[in-house]
Amino acid sequence: MELTLKVSNIDYNSIAQKLLPILENKLADGSIPGGSLISGLLTPERAVSMLNMLPQSTKDSILVQYVKQNQDQIARQLEQFASSEGVKLQVDQVSAKTE
Repeated sequence: MELTLKVSNIDYNSIAQKLLPILENKLADGSIPGGSLISGLLTPERAVSMLNMLPQSTKDSILVQYVKQNQDQIARQLEQFASSEGVKLQVDQVSAKTE
């Protein structure tokens, strides 16, 4: 069985600190224009400002990468939720993509 979740209205400011390592990598590798100039100087507060300035597609790409990096933990949390509702199941795959 395949289950699809679509999300919207993501508050990137609330997860900026979790996205900080990915944002730093994108800055350092030049994925974000001019990013190499400020790479290494990114604080959580600056990350919020940077995220607010990025195009939606870039923010979504960063979040997709975060989901991919944490797919095992997300799968376990889904399994735990199902178990708490009396449903036994195994989550085989968690994936994310932008539209």
